[in-house]
Amino acid sequence: MDKTRILQQGEEAKFQIAIKDFDMDANDFKVELVYGYRRTTMEIDKSQMVHSADGKYFFTFDTDGMAGRVTAICTWQVPDTDYQDGYRQETDEQYLCFVASVPCPQFISCPQCGASDSLPVVYTRTEQSSIADEYTYLACADYDRILTRDNEVILVLKEQTNNE
Repeated sequence: MDKTRILQQGEEAKFQIAIKDFDMDANDFKVELVYGYRRTTMEIDKSQMVHSADGKYFFTFDTDGMAGRVTAICTWQVPDTDYQDGYRQETDEQYLCFVASVPCPQFISCPQCGASDSLPVVYTRTEQSSIADEYTYLACADYDRILTRDNEVILVLKEQTNNE
């Protein structure tokens, strides 16, 4: 396991998720984190993830109550007319990270670490500060921020990318 995936207990983790050969914008998916001796689970739905302007998905979680290996189980719905509901469910399970409760942990290396390009789901730990950096406040010509009726500021993308 590479060092970026060793987390200190109490950290907030942030991972980018990419599912190969799957339209993540148009279809549903979720990640379930499994950890601990009792196999405690934490489910993170697509709606709870951050979607950046360039089409990437990020999820975050608090490691405060975690220790040891954290497994990620990604489940996604592939459109398939051969199924009654019109979708085929795909699943990928792999180690996501290791949460250490002590400094400098020693552990066994994962035999699949070198073969990540053959796995259908790719997780990348990211330390990008804020998706909000891609946005700016909507303002008038005098640089006064425009507010909604509820006194909320309005954010707009700094740069629009057109992928068509």
